[in-house]
Amino acid sequence: MRRSRWRHLLRESGLCIDRVRLLDWISTRDWARVLFFRFLRLRFSPAILENALSLSVGSEEGGRLYSLGMSHINVGDTYKTTAPDRTTLADVELERLAGEHEAPSVLEIGVSDGISALGLLRREGVFDRVVLTDRFPRFFEKKIPLGRVFLSADGALLGVKILCFYLCLGDGKPRSRAGYTPIETVNPLLRREFGIRAIQGFDMFHDRPDAPVALIKCANILNVEYFGEWNIRRAVANLGRGLIEGGHMVISQNNPKYRDGEGLFVLRRQGTRLVLVHERNGHDAAHLFDQGLCLDSGSTERLRILFLAPSLDAGGAERQLVVLANALAVRGHRVAVALQYSGGVLERDLAGVECVQLGKAGRWDFGGFLVRLVRAVRGFGPDVVYSFLGTPNILSALLGPLLRPARVVWAVRASNMDMAPYGRVARFAHWLEARLSPLPDAVIINSHAGLEHALGRGFPAGTMTVVPNGIDTKRFHPDRDARLAVRQEWGVGPEHLLVGVMARLDPMKDIPTFLKAASLAAQKDEALRFVCVGAGPLEGELRILAASLGLDGRLVWAGFRADAERVCNAFDICCLSSSGEGFPNALGEAMACGVPCVTTDVGDAALIVGDTGVVVPPGEPEALAEGILIMAGRIRRGEVADARERVEQHFSVDAMVDATEKVLERVVCRA
Repeated sequence: MRRSRWRHLLRESGLCIDRVRLLDWISTRDWARVLFFRFLRLRFSPAILENALSLSVGSEEGGRLYSLGMSHINVGDTYKTTAPDRTTLADVELERLAGEHEAPSVLEIGVSDGISALGLLRREGVFDRVVLTDRFPRFFEKKIPLGRVFLSADGALLGVKILCFYLCLGDGKPRSRAGYTPIETVNPLLRREFGIRAIQGFDMFHDRPDAPVALIKCANILNVEYFGEWNIRRAVANLGRGLIEGGHMVISQNNPKYRDGEGLFVLRRQGTRLVLVHERNGHDAAHLFDQGLCLDSGSTERLRILFLAPSLDAGGAERQLVVLANALAVRGHRVAVALQYSGGVLERDLAGVECVQLGKAGRWDFGGFLVRLVRAVRGFGPDVVYSFLGTPNILSALLGPLLRPARVVWAVRASNMDMAPYGRVARFAHWLEARLSPLPDAVIINSHAGLEHALGRGFPAGTMTVVPNGIDTKRFHPDRDARLAVRQEWGVGPEHLLVGVMARLDPMKDIPTFLKAASLAAQKDEALRFVCVGAGPLEGELRILAASLGLDGRLVWAGFRADAERVCNAFDICCLSSSGEGFPNALGEAMACGVPCVTTDVGDAALIVGDTGVVVPPGEPEALAEGILIMAGRIRRGEVADARERVEQHFSVDAMVDATEKVLERVVCRA
């Protein structure tokens, strides 16, 4: 069990006394709630329902106590409340609408123990049928020595009660329910008055009623603060498909912020659309349906996605962000990119994507920058905040409560980074990112090596998904004209074999190893020429090193180039000398141009090149030089495999976008 699981266990487990009378006494006293729930960490298991049923009390009192116990299962503080008189306005509205239908049937969503449906059930002769549903209509239990094990309705482990202690071991993974006994969650009032023995299981995002209904009641479930706008529209669209033509859906919420304590609005089905009929008291989700809602099953509600990044300066992660943002926008999602620093060369490549400048003045500009960031998020109203790289990840995690209901997703782009060459601030940020890693709703890692590295840093396994980078093969493709033009610009002739490295001049890229390998290979092959494409703070000392190695006349310093697709075509061999990577884009981009690669065994480099390239250990110039010579020999013999085909099969943009979209939709739906 990893540390995050231990933290969850310690936070949610505690003393367990399944006595509903005790719970009733505590619930009426503020000081007792603080003492028992916060300090003594009192918890309640589904066994409290059995205790409520065993009491010799009147039916109304028994129903109240049962509902009270139901509202506190698993945790001390209430996680779901229900009462017979909480949806008065909704029930009155449904009674009025029933007059517009012949033999109207009502589907009520999310009834918990069903007591909230009494207002409908007691209106004799108004409704032909009332169907009560909830996503979790029952629990399951199995007795063990000294205690019991409890499962949720879908078979996921809730916890284990041993004597008077409740261990909250829930992990969300479904299990076999063989050998378990069901605990139905029907309030005894419903059993005695109406003979109802079970509540129907129903997921409002996926399930439909057995037959179309005239009326749907959705009370105290769909609110913007908890679900977010995208989830609400998605659930309502699914429910709307279960209405008859002209049927109505009443959505309400009890909250003191609304006049009369209840906000409400009504939707009506007209063909393949839901239209807003009216609203009362300003329900916070009513505005989402001002223009109606399409029920066409082929029409999917789109996400609002806000990327958060330091800048869009030239870099592999930045280029991937642009490709992903553009592709998501093409699919109909509303996409924006919020940047700490403006002026990056890749900003101009954004298409159909909003660009929000946060105007960070420098490393120590905190106060004003954070205010602008929170305002930008709230102004855009995203369903997902997707942060790229370390600092944005830290910011999105720390500001998470202020960003809700948006879900927070991290992008982690590197593996096995040696932080020694970096400053204290960078090392601290690297450490802090790992400490905060349990906070985001999901973490997308672009390499399997990165996943293993993140696990070693303490990232929780349950939130991480590997989504390999996607290479834009429309942009990166073989181009003979570009090859000839760029080689001529660099003074490289057709008789030369050009070995290129394309990277920022950063310690992680280990350019000194490339230069040393170039010097060794040049001594054995006169036709070899070399080029360094990229810029960075180490350029001065790297030029001095190259001169000392005798590479003058054999090596071109090309600086930063925005035309990476033309640069790749100029290479005969693409070389990667990095000491740490996740998914090195330079390899995939070169391969898409038909250029074979020689790479150090870092990140997923070996997986990317497969049998089309040569892989050597990192930090070993001799091995890298030998790899370059091996590849040069293959080229001369015509034995180079089709690198572009491998990229098209395994690392397409569509595959990356499909996988990313699934993760983002999953975390939004998880609410």
